[in-house]
Amino acid sequence: MIVERGNSFQAKFMVKGEKYMASFSSKDLAEAWEAESRIRLKRGLEVVKPLAKVGGGDTGTVGNVVRATIADYWEPMRGGAGQITNARMWLKWVGPSTSVADAFGERLLKDFIRHLRDERKVGPTTQNRYMSMIRTIAEKNKIKITFDLPHDAKAENENGRDRFFTKEEFEQIIKWCEDNGFHRERDFCLFLCHTGARPWTEAEPLDWAQIRNGSVTFKRTKNGVPRTLPLSPKAIEAVERQRERGQSGPWTGLRCRTMVDFWKRVKVALPHLHDSVIYTFRHTCASWQVQDGVPLYNVQLWMGHKTPTMTQRYAKLAPGHMAVNLAAFD
Repeated sequence: MIVERGNSFQAKFMVKGEKYMASFSSKDLAEAWEAESRIRLKRGLEVVKPLAKVGGGDTGTVGNVVRATIADYWEPMRGGAGQITNARMWLKWVGPSTSVADAFGERLLKDFIRHLRDERKVGPTTQNRYMSMIRTIAEKNKIKITFDLPHDAKAENENGRDRFFTKEEFEQIIKWCEDNGFHRERDFCLFLCHTGARPWTEAEPLDWAQIRNGSVTFKRTKNGVPRTLPLSPKAIEAVERQRERGQSGPWTGLRCRTMVDFWKRVKVALPHLHDSVIYTFRHTCASWQVQDGVPLYNVQLWMGHKTPTMTQRYAKLAPGHMAVNLAAFD
């Protein structure tokens, strides 16, 4: 029950004969605290009293930690929108006024994993993303997690990783972009497909100094090792068309959120691409090479895969790739 008292709103309720009460500056805050407190009691946790406002109403709690990580780490990062969404969903589930010790404790984390698996019915790949988000928040704020968060390594090689564009689908995408005036997006998609670049950590940050003599050098790579690739004639044309924009690099200014919205429009126009994302262009690059008979080791180097295992998931796309071994028995 919420009671207005002068300039404040008092939340008070009773559970199993015990009264709980706290005052807030707004009715919404009071209602939120009561709802969250009831959830905590149901889980066997103590009710958290509201803290004084210092940079926000959740100072010293998991709410403050998540908010700081979003502002200082994910928001400045290109492509951080997905983890921001995941972090806010987790925060809503755990409760922003929950203590850091409780939120990152084994009990609540295991409850959250069960919630993802049994209630939300999310797949292993999505579970991995949530666990990665929690690890990142803990790491950035020097919070120790006392047990190993699960990670399904097999999921990294399944499902969406199998999706790639056929040559026909790729041409349909290019044509749709041309017909609808999305010329820069067309060139970006072509560049991703012909280089296998990771869109937001490798392609978008490129500056012109990294493109010279018909090649491109990706400095910010996932495995920490820069790699230089030759550019196809079409990729060179796509890049050169961007010079007249006068920006620091060919793809400067493209944003993940904008491209996600663009891709939604593509999928409305080409519904058979419903299971694809912008990152599918990277998988397409590797898939086409394997299908054309390029050795897996060469594909590994081109894609910047840290281990051969990451490349081997594409081997099934070239069922005849073992035929070369027969030469040993001639």
